[in-house]
Amino acid sequence: FGGSLELVVAADGRLLMDGLATVTGGGYLLGAGATMEFNNSTHISDGIFIIPATATVRLDGTHTLEGGSFSGLGTLQFNGQTIINQPVTIECEVLDFDGPGGAKQVDVNAALIINSDQLDLSNNQFDATLNIGPAPARLEVNTPAAWTMAGTLNHATASNVYATSLSGAAVTL
Repeated sequence: FGGSLELVVAADGRLLMDGLATVTGGGYLLGAGATMEFNNSTHISDGIFIIPATATVRLDGTHTLEGGSFSGLGTLQFNGQTIINQPVTIECEVLDFDGPGGAKQVDVNAALIINSDQLDLSNNQFDATLNIGPAPARLEVNTPAAWTMAGTLNHATASNVYATSLSGAAVTL
């Protein structure tokens, strides 16, 4: 998708994309209770996703985020490998960062800022593998309560470079 696409998924509606998807702009508005699901590899370089309460955007397969914004009182769910290559801000009520079962990998190669009330559908913990690359890569998690890093955390640093790569709310390692 590119250009000036404006896509609205009606209340309680479902939009399912089974093929490879590339999102290079546009606006994506979900109605209450709606679901937007990308079931294959997805590349998002721009676009505004507005996810209201009870609505969900699911990214399955390998998905690469190089921009774009996700906001609202709904849920954003990562169900496959996530690669952050350009700065991204997520402001959803719930970010299910590791999807069901937690058997995922998130590679943070740029700034990822998360402003969410919860980092999982059932608890506030991340159960998968989190790889934070060298500066300028950083992860800022702003949740009302502390969150738990229950999976594997890998952090790459460049020699003689001192930078904050994990910030925000308290985290239990």
